[in-house]
Amino acid sequence: MALAPATALHLTEALAATGVLLGSLFHLGCAVVMGLNCFVWAFVALYSAITYVVLGG
Repeated sequence: MALAPATALHLTEALAATGVLLGSLFHLGCAVVMGLNCFVWAFVALYSAITYVVLGG
């Protein structure tokens, strides 16, 4: 998670979209298994910033 913004600068749009999708599904799965309500929103919030940086605004 800490390196996500740095690595996002070197990804193509397709790879960034795949990473955002897989990351969202991973965090959704963790939240469901552990029964956490706010977990998904806290971690998925980072993905919108990554998408903004990769797509250039």
